[in-house]
Amino acid sequence: MRSIVTIGIFLTAVLLLVQGMPSDTAAAAGSPIDFDAIDAQLQAAMKQHRLSGMSVAIVQDGEIVFAKGYGAARPGQPMTPDTPMVIGSTTKTFTALAVMQLVEAGKLDLDAPVKRYIPWFQVADPQSTETITLRHLLSHTSGLTDQNYDDRALPDDATLEDAVRDLVNAAPVAAPGKSWHYFNPGYATLGYLIEQASGQSYGDYVTEHIFQPLGLENAFADPEKAAQAGLAQGHLALFGFPVPFDQPFPRYGLPEGYLMISANDMARYLAAIMNNGQTANGQIISPASLRKMFTPRPMPEHRTYGLGWEIDSYYGEPVIYHGGSNEAFKHEALFFPKQNLGLVIQINENHLGYELLAFPAIKNAVADIMLGEPVRQVASMPMTLFGYVALALLIVVAWTQAAGIVKLRNWPERYIAMPPGRRVWDVSRHFVIPAVILMVISMVAEDWLQRGFTFYYAMVMVPDMMLIALIGSLGDLVHGTVKFWMVVSGRAAKAATQRETQPAVNQTWRRTRPRSHSGQ
Repeated sequence: MRSIVTIGIFLTAVLLLVQGMPSDTAAAAGSPIDFDAIDAQLQAAMKQHRLSGMSVAIVQDGEIVFAKGYGAARPGQPMTPDTPMVIGSTTKTFTALAVMQLVEAGKLDLDAPVKRYIPWFQVADPQSTETITLRHLLSHTSGLTDQNYDDRALPDDATLEDAVRDLVNAAPVAAPGKSWHYFNPGYATLGYLIEQASGQSYGDYVTEHIFQPLGLENAFADPEKAAQAGLAQGHLALFGFPVPFDQPFPRYGLPEGYLMISANDMARYLAAIMNNGQTANGQIISPASLRKMFTPRPMPEHRTYGLGWEIDSYYGEPVIYHGGSNEAFKHEALFFPKQNLGLVIQINENHLGYELLAFPAIKNAVADIMLGEPVRQVASMPMTLFGYVALALLIVVAWTQAAGIVKLRNWPERYIAMPPGRRVWDVSRHFVIPAVILMVISMVAEDWLQRGFTFYYAMVMVPDMMLIALIGSLGDLVHGTVKFWMVVSGRAAKAATQRETQPAVNQTWRRTRPRSHSGQ
């Protein structure tokens, strides 16, 4: 156990040390965008983090001024800025836009209760059932939270109606409008509302009223159509190496996190948003509606979420953004309204370590260069190094557990010599410690991720760390089971007695053995 703690401390120290190292890349403030510097940063990131593939697009004053793919979309298919990828929760910006379009058309009302449009709508609290509005769902202020309700328990073929009906099991943690809690199923509910108000499926509505007017040719709501257009292969990261993983597509989850789009098309979408909704084919949304979407509602948690978008500042510069994270894809879209600059980054690989190490550094470095500033963020720990350290930790844990199991043959002697209380702990600790570790991991994960902890989610988002935890826990359970069996079967006492009497027998044999008189 001490070895595992030591390695864990070493891993943390390396992480803090490397994160404290400054980057050498810089650009003079106020200078034109240095696209060579951006390309160099992205090339370096591909190597440092051993990414499977990435596509990046930058839009300035309504025009795409940089677009490039790195790595591979799938074996034999290079990544390009036209390769569609799953964009995760950035989908919510499209869902919010669709809702606002229907509000403008008079088919929906932001401040109307959901029950006006879905009479059977129900959550696990009568008052919230009656008072949750569309605005609450759009801004994540309904009082519902992913931390105590997770729609990922639904089967992948569940419909939007199934997802909304299952909200009867969602218990609010606050009254609507009183606090901010991220709630993915709220956007599934909005997707269902879009269907009810428009008479179209969610996918058909978004395609007809957003994708087509914007001229987006590599944007999809149907995974089969996206696959025909070259949808990138998703990947998990295991010890710093990309491992192909087929991204699941739950039907009910489409409005909350499963649209597919290329970097170039996402940049065109940002250009329209930055242009007050004006496109070559007309207005897709009014400036007034956009202002509502980009106006955050102050909450006790100091969140800066508007209606489908995060509104924040980056070193004093206003920035509007949304990120997305699926099992096998990572995405970010952001724009600086003052500079009329937008950035899209898409990666066909994911790992929770990217959220902490790789992705923020990549995004912030590019943003700095776009703004003509020095790269102000410290360099991140390469995921390759993270992978090697995690692999070393796995080897240490496996070796320690194996060595401990081998030493069990000498355990009965130690057990008999222990006081009664120590005997109980020496056996039970092998069951208690893994249970406590799992409980702590789940509590920390829920608090940090703001959503419920599931074994599946942990296995796909941090497979290497979960493998380490599983091997360590399995070793402890084997230790505990063998010790418990030896105690209850009486073998521990019997083995200890045999070992204690053996030296005495040998000594008696040596005393009674006849002396040899040879040589006398």
